[in-house]
Amino acid sequence: MIKNYDILLESQLVGKAEVTREGLYYRFRCQCSLSGEVMYQLKVVCGETENSLGICVPVAGGFGVNTCLPIKTVGEGDLSFYAFPRHSDMKGKFVPIRADEPFAYIENLQNLHLEFRNDEPGILVD
Repeated sequence: MIKNYDILLESQLVGKAEVTREGLYYRFRCQCSLSGEVMYQLKVVCGETENSLGICVPVAGGFGVNTCLPIKTVGEGDLSFYAFPRHSDMKGKFVPIRADEPFAYIENLQNLHLEFRNDEPGILVD
């Protein structure tokens, strides 16, 4: 049995999830139309239970996830799917990166995360 669901980013429809029951597992095939400027993670929600499906990767001209989870972990009720920015839970200050200005955080480069805000690249500093 195959069921199809919408994937939401806040209140915006960004993709579709196809769920197939395979024995004791659900197979999730998710396809999203995302900008690619930020990494997105997908979640499946069933009642009070949330499970991560993983980070969207390039798939067939868009982004998506193809994975399996045990049914007992996910739950057997109405499912909802959500995309959210991978680093949205990170706290810190956004520092724009500009070609004509020196980059003051070069020593910490391996611990920084690239982000785009209003089409402007920058880093998130703790």
